[in-house]
Amino acid sequence: MTVSLSKQEIKEAKALAKERQGALTNACKSKNGPAILSAYEEWKIKDPKPPVGMYAQTLQGIMADDVIGFTDENEIWNRGEEIFDEFINSGSKPSESLLCIMCRRSIRLEPTEAITKTEKYFNMMEPFGIKPKIRTFLPLFELYSDLGLSDAVEKRYIQLIEMHEGPQNTETVNPGETDDIRLWEQVFAYRLKAWHIGSKTIERRQQIMKELCELIPKQSIFATLNDTLIDIFNNYQETNGECISQWSAAETNVTRDGLCQVSKKILRRIPLSEEELITLLDKVSRLACEGTKPKAKEEWEQWIQSINEIPYYDAIIDGANVGHHNQNWEDGAFNLDQINDTLKELDSRGKKGCVILRRRWIENRTDLTVKKLPRKRALAQIDANTSSNPSQELIKDKIENDIENVRVNIENLQIQDDGVKVI
Repeated sequence: MTVSLSKQEIKEAKALAKERQGALTNACKSKNGPAILSAYEEWKIKDPKPPVGMYAQTLQGIMADDVIGFTDENEIWNRGEEIFDEFINSGSKPSESLLCIMCRRSIRLEPTEAITKTEKYFNMMEPFGIKPKIRTFLPLFELYSDLGLSDAVEKRYIQLIEMHEGPQNTETVNPGETDDIRLWEQVFAYRLKAWHIGSKTIERRQQIMKELCELIPKQSIFATLNDTLIDIFNNYQETNGECISQWSAAETNVTRDGLCQVSKKILRRIPLSEEELITLLDKVSRLACEGTKPKAKEEWEQWIQSINEIPYYDAIIDGANVGHHNQNWEDGAFNLDQINDTLKELDSRGKKGCVILRRRWIENRTDLTVKKLPRKRALAQIDANTSSNPSQELIKDKIENDIENVRVNIENLQIQDDGVKVI
């Protein structure tokens, strides 16, 4: 039989709950482990059915990196495990963050126990229907890499890849996406560290580096992966499958012919047959001309025929992107000075830049004010099996789609005397 509480009793109960919550919060802020446990025990005594959040808050408090008042790591772990078991026995379902707390703290134990405990709490996620985030895998990767367990790292990496798409198509525009790239970089840093300490087989090194290049073509501003690469491959050389000193890691410039200025070696390129080059050019042309006017296609073909006459450039500059950089604010405007500054910087380094820019951005009649435009549809993808002469398909596509919103008008293609290419 349920007993109804009066408004006054409900008000008093809420006040008591708030008081207990405040006592636990203040104890957690103090970073004092015994004080946190005291507030936790007092709350349990006064409330036979405490809220689920009490367990999570207590675990976060006593397992914080800078907690004080405990004799050693084992005491922290034992008390934390007791609280976690009490939480489970209350009939509550653990969250991913709670299990991640247990994993992060367990890696500080003695190696054998650390592996057992970390895997125990990580493996609890699947029965509870939890799909671990990238960051939740990191305690396992960190533990395995410190112990040189390359096989264990690679096994978990396969599991991670099956659950999450890599960052190869991620643009570092917002903090969330940047965080994802940073996490992937940490994953690869741990893989390389485990390989370096453990297996050191050339085959595994090649596999990790291949996947690194495919998944993270552009690194973030974080130095985790950069530092790991330099640390591992500085003074490294392969001889009969073993690593010995000889390599060096440094920034370099590569000439048009592939000459590395540091090693004085010609870098190897992927060999393509004449037939493969023609196929590649055909696919590029189809992608560039899809959905455009017939005249634009003709001019593209003319440009392709004259491509060997175009001067060599050290850098290709996306003029629209550079001109709009940092202009996403009220009264922001397309800034030609930013493009000129980029060219001047290249010139100061003895390099020649090619700017790709629609002609309208340099015409006096153009309004350079930044406007909010409707999102454009995604560009159509070409099919390797489609015809190399897709004129009928292009006409049909032109009818079905608003091609003016998604394709650059290349009717005004021109190469200027100063080496700047304007579209």
